[in-house]
Amino acid sequence: FANAHAKRILTADFSPNGFHLASAGDDGTIKIWDLRRRKQSVAGIPAHSQLVSKVCFDAKGEYMVSSSFDGTAKVWSAR
Repeated sequence: FANAHAKRILTADFSPNGFHLASAGDDGTIKIWDLRRRKQSVAGIPAHSQLVSKVCFDAKGEYMVSSSFDGTAKVWSAR
C-alpha cells in the first residue's frame, strides 16, 4: 500500500464482506484493493479534483460514497 497513491492516504473503509478495502486521499483518487490478492489495487478511480476526505461502503457493499474538498459527494457502484 506504500506506493498506492501519489500523495497521502486520508481515508479508508473495508467492504462489509471484508474482501475489499477502499483507500483515498490527497491525490483525488479512490483505489479498491482485493485483500485476498494483497499485491495491487483492482481499480483506480479518478474520483475528485481535490483531496478525498471520506470514502465508505454501504451496509450491503453495493455502493461507495466519497466526499471531497472540491465540494462534491459522489455515489459509486462497488460491483
